[in-house]
Amino acid sequence: MIHPIQCTCGNLKGSLSKKINRCVCYCNDCQAFAHFLQRDREILDEAGGTDIIQTTPNNVSYLQGY
Repeated sequence: MIHPIQCTCGNLKGSLSKKINRCVCYCNDCQAFAHFLQRDREILDEAGGTDIIQTTPNNVSYLQGY
């Protein structure tokens, strides 16, 4: 399965192949970065976790804005 991706402003668009790992990170750095971006309500779950997608570069295709 191919998963479309894009940045918030829409300038960068691409896709991820199905070879990904998904996890939730609860480290202080991820939480601090979400607060720094002033998007903690959007990024962090109710327990302070951040969704993380892990993959290798060959599983990412850029279509626009790279």
